[in-house]
Amino acid sequence: MLSRLAIAFALLISGISLRTSFAQTTCPAVAPDSLTAAGQTLPLIRVGNTQIAPYPVATVTISPAGRGTVNVRAKPSAQAALVGSIPVGGTVTADGRNADGTWFHVQLADGGTGWASASVVKVDGDANTLSTRSGDDSTFPSGAGFALTASPDPNCPGSPNGVLLQTPDGTDSLILNVDGVALDLNKATVFITDDEQGLGIMVLQGSVQVESASSVTPLEAGVETHITRSADGRATGKPSDPAASDPRLIAQLPVAKLGQPVEATPAATPDQTESADSALSASSYQFAIDSSAPPTCISGELSADEVTQEGKTLIQNIPPWTTAVRFLQPGESIDVPVAGSGAKTVSAMAVDQVITLTVEDYGRKNLVAATQVSAGHYEDMHTAANGSRVGYRVEMISPTALKLTLVFTYRVTVTAGTSSSSRSCDDFEVYLTGTAQS
Repeated sequence: MLSRLAIAFALLISGISLRTSFAQTTCPAVAPDSLTAAGQTLPLIRVGNTQIAPYPVATVTISPAGRGTVNVRAKPSAQAALVGSIPVGGTVTADGRNADGTWFHVQLADGGTGWASASVVKVDGDANTLSTRSGDDSTFPSGAGFALTASPDPNCPGSPNGVLLQTPDGTDSLILNVDGVALDLNKATVFITDDEQGLGIMVLQGSVQVESASSVTPLEAGVETHITRSADGRATGKPSDPAASDPRLIAQLPVAKLGQPVEATPAATPDQTESADSALSASSYQFAIDSSAPPTCISGELSADEVTQEGKTLIQNIPPWTTAVRFLQPGESIDVPVAGSGAKTVSAMAVDQVITLTVEDYGRKNLVAATQVSAGHYEDMHTAANGSRVGYRVEMISPTALKLTLVFTYRVTVTAGTSSSSRSCDDFEVYLTGTAQS
């Protein structure tokens, strides 16, 4: 017969010698960085689990076309001040040209830079590959850029991952190449991400023209587009139709660390604010076992019959209860008791990022602070001593209905005569529904 070790379940629900403590993490991770091209630097901020690989700047070699030296001037103009020259028989590197291709931006042997007229030089290389430069050497070269890789940060579920940057101060326009997609930023602040939809361009301020696959899509503040990636990872698709950005994600971005202030983002559209996890319709919810979803063993050694038998016993010991449910406010923290290690601190960096409630079962009350892992889905999960994942999952079905999943390790002992053996389920799940109370 089976003798139940319900203590294994009680351990999980009480906080749990099965849980391990963890250090508080600031989310999302923020790493100031920069992109350097042709001697100029573009500050940017890497957010979350994000890396960039700068593209090499295209160059060509130029030399005097005639028998005389070539003057190098401070700006692409015959009236600009002289800053150097290219001697007969000498060569210099050109790393850009002006918009109409009549002047080359060159690097001099003494480390200085300047402009040489295209009419008096010969070119070794393809001048069409050069980036476009303005006449101001202090500006970042148009067309330079980087490859982006971003993935969810396991320490910060639900937090954004990508690159935050803006048009440099004093510059109206910046043309940037990101994974082969041309971005024309006009006094803009953008967040560039890499997710399951591909390369994402979100405009926080100003305007941006996105060009990919011979298609140009204009974006204003508060909207975004995505470009699908090919099998080799390159962003090659046409920009998707512009869609309103999620203000909850924007609220998590470290815009205060940028060089220029960012104005408030436009208010969310009705489509945004009506998403399932945007609000709770009540301050308290009644939770009860979901009769339509029997307990399940996701990973373990228990047979289907054993899962059914043990599940019936477990749910009998979880009567309905009513609890306050709320979201932490941005910047708010809460201490949650953890058996054997004092408490953990959970902090919210944005609205609707952390949901709190109390779970009651087996005569115990357990405070839960679940963090958003995706839209409408929250988790308070930890790694047990045996390596399995235990804890709680909360899903927003609607503002009036919640789904609560208890995830734990459960073990049974099989006795046959004088001998016994134990089998376990490392991921035993029990499902409950929460209904808003008026």
